Amino acid sequence: MKLRILITLSIMVLAFGIVSADFSLKWFYPEASNSTSSSDTFSIVNYDRMLYGATAGIYNLPDVNSVGSDPDDYLEIVLGSDELKNVEDTTDSSQGVWRCLDAEGNLEWAVGTGTDESRSSVAILDFYGSDGLPDIVSGTTSGWNVEAMDRFGNFLWTFPSPPHISGPYAWHSSPAVADIVPDISGLELAIGCNAGYDSTDNHWGMYCLQADPSDGMDDGITYSGWSDYPTAPGGTDGTDWDTIWFHPTDAPVISAPCLVDMNNDGILNVVFGTGWQGGIGGSLGQPGGKIICLNGEDGSLLWEYSTGGSYPAVSASLAAGDIDGDDDNEAVVGAYDGNMYFIDGDEDGDGTISGSEIAIYYHSGRVYSSPAIADVDGDGDYEVISGIGGGHLKCFHYEPSAATVTLEWYVDLGDSIISSAAIAGDPDDATPWLFFRGNVERTAFYSHTGDVLQIFISAMRGDNAYLYQVRGDGTVMDSVRIGEASYASPVVADIDGDCLLDLVITGANASYDSLFMIDFPGPDTIWCFGTDISIHGCETTEFHPQISNVYTEGCSLVYATVCVFDDDSNYVRGLDISNFGFLEDGTPIVPPNLEMINECPPETAKVDVVLLFDFSTSMDDEVGLMYTHVPEFISALRDVNYRIGIMVFNGCPTEIDGICNMVKTHF
Repeated sequence: MKLRILITLSIMVLAFGIVSADFSLKWFYPEASNSTSSSDTFSIVNYDRMLYGATAGIYNLPDVNSVGSDPDDYLEIVLGSDELKNVEDTTDSSQGVWRCLDAEGNLEWAVGTGTDESRSSVAILDFYGSDGLPDIVSGTTSGWNVEAMDRFGNFLWTFPSPPHISGPYAWHSSPAVADIVPDISGLELAIGCNAGYDSTDNHWGMYCLQADPSDGMDDGITYSGWSDYPTAPGGTDGTDWDTIWFHPTDAPVISAPCLVDMNNDGILNVVFGTGWQGGIGGSLGQPGGKIICLNGEDGSLLWEYSTGGSYPAVSASLAAGDIDGDDDNEAVVGAYDGNMYFIDGDEDGDGTISGSEIAIYYHSGRVYSSPAIADVDGDGDYEVISGIGGGHLKCFHYEPSAATVTLEWYVDLGDSIISSAAIAGDPDDATPWLFFRGNVERTAFYSHTGDVLQIFISAMRGDNAYLYQVRGDGTVMDSVRIGEASYASPVVADIDGDCLLDLVITGANASYDSLFMIDFPGPDTIWCFGTDISIHGCETTEFHPQISNVYTEGCSLVYATVCVFDDDSNYVRGLDISNFGFLEDGTPIVPPNLEMINECPPETAKVDVVLLFDFSTSMDDEVGLMYTHVPEFISALRDVNYRIGIMVFNGCPTEIDGICNMVKTHF
């Protein structure tokens, strides 16, 4: 028999993943100003542009909070900039600065680079001293140095050493960190070198450095640093730094290395692109256009692929992950020829990428933006998201086995996109995109599946730059102006423990100088925006479950379908059901047709189902069973996230210890 009733209840439940897109400004931090006034401490030009801006890193740095009032478990933001001086300390001669801001936007510390701009994007993790405390590493450009710091901004080591002013635009690439060379103790970092003083620089290539060289041993090659440069900084390999290996290239490298096992042999590979063009009037960089895959253990070449175009270059960074679930990773990147390259890898091991091992999406206009891999539409399959030429954000479906790529959707966001996408939307993930490329391996792979995700990226249109939130189906949810231009990428986390995701990004500007009648770069601003994307397990919100159908099975069990709506009658979610160990005559009492119930709106494939017990007189002989299982049921519903337990009963069995009262009390 089937009894249809409708019951409306108000109940407090935990809310998550509810998006009513609405960027809200939480704080901003202004960087250096430009001024032509001789009485001003600022110079006329305080910024230099290359191609990409510094993307922040978000992390919990214990004991760093000393300025604001936020708790120590709030997260900090560490980043560099395009600034040509340390404006936080006018006594410092550095032509660049690292900053640490707390979750409320207060400056916790600033340290001069000792060389030039801090334009590379940071990686933060425990790589030095094995003390469980996070360390920071990044590169400088136009500086000389790769720089490692503790969480307070104190230098641990630099390459070369000590830092030196006026470098060769060396480290525009961003470091990737992992156990790249397992035979060497600790972690290693890979970083590409630009070194832009001449067109055939023998420092171009990919470097692998020991992340903690404090053992004083030369564990890899003996590298002389920059001794071939006039007035070059010094230092000794194995003491001041430790170069494990160096792979030279025939073009500069600003692409961030992606650390991934491409051939499923248990060895990390280093995958990156070569060549770029940028700076004032495109005066910096050289063509290259290769996609290169190295053996991470020794830096030897596994394969390379040449892109095309009149100025071949791959300045973007690769994204990599197991797109098709075959336990073998794929890699994706765009190039200056306008095309997107989807690479299955060197499947036959012949050292080349053949036609069956690559799919190409042909387009026009240079691709500067780096792709991301995620199941953005919640269908269980991974898509590739990238900004491409002409200001389009595109979503692709890649089938490696067939070497085919399909455009699923695109949206026009502006004239150009240099920024790279950040992904969020797993309701259990409060730190979805902490760094440039998402993680310190720089894979830009977001593994969560089954939920419609959110994409964050900035784009430029005319003299304006906007930060966008785009839903995984291509719907633009919101946008906010962040300046005149955008060269950096967003990072995403709940930085202040309010269970709502926040975004941090630097917006760029230009200042017109009436005396010189030109635009000078700057001033730039670091922005923090809040979102309405909530995270599981934090705040409580009032919702209204509606029991749309109640079913009976025999005389001892009633079960129901429950759909949850918010105050505006918008459908929120449905729930799954499990048996919780209940038996009737030795048989589990979840009827087979329970899984077929779906009375909720079509926004979800799930339903809310709650076991409802009929405490009729027929249950009097089974009081012992109820004594055993009702507490288990209550406990199970408490421990399973977002289940709503509702008991409906007709009278109570003969009881001594108040089983019905127990049920009524908890539900």
